Amino acid sequence: MKLYVKETVQPTKASSCAAVVGHSKDIADADQETMLLYTLNAQNNIIDKDVVALGGFSFCAVDLKVVFRRILKHGGTAFILVQNHPSGDATPSNADREITNKTKQAAELLELTFHDHIIIAKDEEDQIKRYSFKENYLI
Repeated sequence: MKLYVKETVQPTKASSCAAVVGHSKDIADADQETMLLYTLNAQNNIIDKDVVALGGFSFCAVDLKVVFRRILKHGGTAFILVQNHPSGDATPSNADREITNKTKQAAELLELTFHDHIIIAKDEEDQIKRYSFKENYLI
């Protein structure tokens, strides 16, 4: 019988949208859309950070089966999605709104907490702009 031994990691608190954006700066400069998944435990500590989708300049196809498999694999109880917009505009597209709604429905079925979907973009002055679905009362 094989036992799965999880490597011990130093948990980081996902205390706010700004804190999560701070952990996501590595994708702000990407020239293609990238979606990160932050898996959280019951204390809202980040226990895993994973790239779950890569796209083109203006679109990122997300397979929710991949997202939820990774959350469950790491024993998560909650999660946050973060994606970049290489265009420099953090305004969500219709596709972003649609994937957020589908993710919310699936999370409810699995009894997982979907804390936020955050879009980040670097403007022409190299400032990181963000859009939080939670802060805009859409989650």
